[in-house]
Amino acid sequence: MKKIKVSEIIDSSHSLMNDIVVGTASNLRDAEIIIRIDDLIKERGITQKDLAMMTGMRIGTISELVNGKGISFNKIQLLSLMVALRVTSFSD
Repeated sequence: MKKIKVSEIIDSSHSLMNDIVVGTASNLRDAEIIIRIDDLIKERGITQKDLAMMTGMRIGTISELVNGKGISFNKIQLLSLMVALRVTSFSD
């Protein structure tokens, strides 16, 4: 499980966000985004390579997501991950 503070995202991506997003996200500075891909991989008994094959994503991309480095992904990748990992809720 990798936890990323919203403040870290704001600080590192400020130039990519408009002022409204930055202002609103600033109210959530202490909140955390929890990335559980590594936990889900272990629970499902698969490897990062398996997940890459299941989603069509590069192994390097999966590794970055697991390690909290590549936290930017599009809705197709998100849906692919959710289907492959059998996740039915964003809260999972």
